[in-house]
Amino acid sequence: MRTALAFAAALSLSAGAAYADKLQDAEAAFAEYEEATALRLYTEVIAEAGADAKMKASALFGRGEVYAANGRCEPAVQDFDAALALPMAAPQRATALFSRAECHSRGGKPDLALADYGESLKLAPDQLGVHTARGNLLQKLGRKDEALVEFEAELKRRPDNYRAKVGRAVILGLPLPPDPEEGRRSR
Repeated sequence: MRTALAFAAALSLSAGAAYADKLQDAEAAFAEYEEATALRLYTEVIAEAGADAKMKASALFGRGEVYAANGRCEPAVQDFDAALALPMAAPQRATALFSRAECHSRGGKPDLALADYGESLKLAPDQLGVHTARGNLLQKLGRKDEALVEFEAELKRRPDNYRAKVGRAVILGLPLPPDPEEGRRSR
């Protein structure tokens, strides 16, 4: 989930230009799968940003996303925790909570994941994918009725969400919907 780019747009205009440029370079490197460069640049911004809490939060979130993308959930959660301890706007806080929830889910901490998914939705009720992720986790926990509610909530927002359709179909014992990527892969 390469969501770090969303944070750059949310930076205050008063942020130091050098830090903002370095942060944008880190996000561009991450988007291009140059994780080593992204980690180095995010770490430099974290160390250099000083009192600019928004810049530091953005860099911590970005570095956490790089760690998470590489299956390193423990350092990712540490960075998400540090970012969440700093001031940030509700949409960015919701995204950081969602990312931390994904790490908790993969790390076998379902209660922490469910709490973060819930907080993320409180802050940004229309955030796409959170209901599906929470539904998938609830389904794995055997809480099918709750999972179905989550899949239905996601499908109200985005009727074409394949993962939500699959989750709903599995719970209801319906045929699986056709994979929209199947035709693209065979070309």
